[in-house]
Amino acid sequence: TQSTWGHITRSSRQVMERSLVALGERRGAPVGLQILLRQVRSCGRRAYDDCVARWREGNVALPTWLAVFSFDAIDRVCSRWNHKAGHGCNWRVSPCRYEHRCALCNEDSHGAFFRGADGALQCLVMRDLEDSERLLGRSLSGIVHALLAETD
Repeated sequence: TQSTWGHITRSSRQVMERSLVALGERRGAPVGLQILLRQVRSCGRRAYDDCVARWREGNVALPTWLAVFSFDAIDRVCSRWNHKAGHGCNWRVSPCRYEHRCALCNEDSHGAFFRGADGALQCLVMRDLEDSERLLGRSLSGIVHALLAETD
């Protein structure tokens, strides 16, 4: 479980070493891990692999872990709007046929990696994911791949 001090307890770390799925199912698990687990179960390995393959064919420069969020909508959501650089799409300058909404939370006010003037991520889901990444000491790609392997 996550303590109010923002670290994972020893018993939770032992569970994590055996199974990220088991940790994600525990009460008080890091919110980002719970979100990823829900998305991985919804997506599945095949849809994830298909989405990543489509991105590679289309030269889509998004982190592959993001495929568990957009596997069913990738043909509609703008990849420039959700690019890791956080600059958005220049759709006002050149036309864009894709939806400008966050690939993580579906809000149209920001992309997945947009930051405010204070440098904080605008997407609350992305904040939770980054917190989980820090708490678990693993990259989001590593977490997603481990969850996919466990839920296969």
